[in-house]
Amino acid sequence: MNELRSYINDKACIEVTGNRTVVGKLIDAGIDLLVMFDGQRYVYLPLSHVHSVKKTQKSEDDQYDVNAIPQVVQVEKITVAKVLKEATGLFVEIFVSGNKPDHGYLRSVKKDYLILHSPIYNTIYIALDHLKWLIPYPVNHVPFAKSDSKLMPTAITTATTFDELLNTEVGNLVCIDFGSPSERIGVISDVNNGIINFVDVEGSNTLILSRHIKTIYVPTK
Repeated sequence: MNELRSYINDKACIEVTGNRTVVGKLIDAGIDLLVMFDGQRYVYLPLSHVHSVKKTQKSEDDQYDVNAIPQVVQVEKITVAKVLKEATGLFVEIFVSGNKPDHGYLRSVKKDYLILHSPIYNTIYIALDHLKWLIPYPVNHVPFAKSDSKLMPTAITTATTFDELLNTEVGNLVCIDFGSPSERIGVISDVNNGIINFVDVEGSNTLILSRHIKTIYVPTK
């Protein structure tokens, strides 16, 4: 950790799982999290998906004035859990996999998954182990410049863990890992000991290990 903290206030390039990179000024380093400022937003990156951190040369075009844009989430001895707690209720950007991040209100933080309310897709469940980065928007941010109450979160599940959540969706049509190469659409017919019996549109059964599932989207919710 001392090695990472020695990079604070330096410009760096961080490589995360999925061959994605984040370039900016390293602001903070916690026991399980890095905080970067890319010139416009603060990016919170769990160390579990950070592959490398490399110092880069600053240029005249760099604009990393952190005083001009204060952090939305401010906590002491920063950790993933503290950041998620402070970001609950805010509109956020979350990157899990694929080509594009997800956007929505961080509705709730469960033991091992997040509940995101998307203005486009409604409710999305995100496995915490697959969170690559989180970017909270300011409290007064209005997504799409549309101050419509329909964009606000609705009722949420009481399932404590991701596996419990999957059990509540037995018999329902779901989309697993939508927007990514591993996307699947079908019905969860059974969940047993972390293994899902999944039936696709052709009626074929596939057994999927729940620990590899990144997101669940239920169209009817």
